[in-house]
Amino acid sequence: MTTNDQRFKDLLSRLHTQVLKPAGFKKENSNFRIIQPNGTCKILNFQRSMWNDGTECKFCINVGLYFQKDPEHPNLRFKEYECQVRRRAGFMSERYREDHWWCLFEGRDMESLYADLKRTLTEDVLPWLDRFDTRQDVIRAGQSGTLNAHIWGSLYE
Repeated sequence: MTTNDQRFKDLLSRLHTQVLKPAGFKKENSNFRIIQPNGTCKILNFQRSMWNDGTECKFCINVGLYFQKDPEHPNLRFKEYECQVRRRAGFMSERYREDHWWCLFEGRDMESLYADLKRTLTEDVLPWLDRFDTRQDVIRAGQSGTLNAHIWGSLYE
């Protein structure tokens, strides 16, 4: 019998292989990162609920932008919670527009779950991240009111 933990790992592996790796993301456990030479970094973190049990596995997708203090000596293992700009994928999606948690359980149609996650990533999350290649892009979006994310700390060097 396949456990929810194994289903979760298999799902992340498939998303990485078919969606995130072709977009340039590297995988480390449930974190997927892009580290650009200019010090702008992007992360997706698949966060499992602390209330999960053997019957179900709920998870959400945290999205972040991280600006290296010193691109010459980058922090290659930054975490989503260290990002200066953060957002949850559910809020980015036109379908959800709220904090959305996906759920795995015995008998769950994994193909429909995968299709929903792939759609959320390709239609909502990755296009949002693609808007920000530099710190200045984020500052301009913040000033124009189109950032649609939480800012933690200073965006200015």
